[in-house]
Amino acid sequence: MIGRAVSIDNTSYTIVGVLPNQPAAWFGNNPVAEVWTTKPFILPGFSQERIMRGTGFLRVIGRPKSGMTIEQVRAALPSLDQSYATQYPDKADSSGFTTVKNLPEDVSGNLRPAFATLLAAVAFGVIVLNRGEPQLYRGVILERVEVRAEPYLDSKSVGRLSEKEAVYIVCHARGDEVQGIGAGGGPPINTRIWDKVRTEADGKDLGFVPDAKVDTGGTEPQGPPC
Repeated sequence: MIGRAVSIDNTSYTIVGVLPNQPAAWFGNNPVAEVWTTKPFILPGFSQERIMRGTGFLRVIGRPKSGMTIEQVRAALPSLDQSYATQYPDKADSSGFTTVKNLPEDVSGNLRPAFATLLAAVAFGVIVLNRGEPQLYRGVILERVEVRAEPYLDSKSVGRLSEKEAVYIVCHARGDEVQGIGAGGGPPINTRIWDKVRTEADGKDLGFVPDAKVDTGGTEPQGPPC
């Protein structure tokens, strides 16, 4: 069956693999799907030209070469990311990076540290509730921007971020209205939404930048309210 050509909706496709039943988390809750095909990558508010210049989203499923461990795969990725950034320095996702997860970790997360902590807490008769780190959202700065202590233009400047610099969005808040250049060369946008950002996933929060100056891959505010 592999390599066989099939026609779907008057379009020719080549069968490249056969999948067993997979966890819904891999493909979304669509248990009736029987065939998976390539699809043009479309984002609301993004022109095709903007998408072709690089976007920060891609999820693939693969199998390591026989004999390779996941640690070896992870060790090889930084050089591949650097090669992409060198070859395509002008693309918006040239500052991004690739991560790898194995199947159990992807479906249920890495629960070993949590179980170890729980067992230790039970052994000592103490359980500590941990709020944990907030979920972060990726973004790319569209143009050089001041980082403010609060979501207002007259608030204290606490730093600057450069064009195409990658950031992590922690939460969002409403503040002064700001006009942005529009992602992908689109029309300018005006919004009162400001994003609280950091430049490292495990780093400190820097402050607020206007959402109009951040390419988040969509039009909705990212993260919970601050």
